[in-house]
Amino acid sequence: MRAETNKTMAKAKPRKKKQKSLINSEEILARARAVRQTPKGIELTDRLLQSLKRELDGMTTDDLREKQGRSF
Repeated sequence: MRAETNKTMAKAKPRKKKQKSLINSEEILARARAVRQTPKGIELTDRLLQSLKRELDGMTTDDLREKQGRSF
């Protein structure tokens, strides 16, 4: 009996694993420094760079404000 039920059951599809991004922090810093040197690029301040780093690490600006108990 068991062999018959195993044949009729559909195989479960494997779950897709979340892929980690292959972004290197040094590449991000190099790109940010390049933007700073470009006069037509966005103005990348230290504050904005830190904000972008936090977002990449999973902490948003709103989370940081709640943690610190103040607004920017």
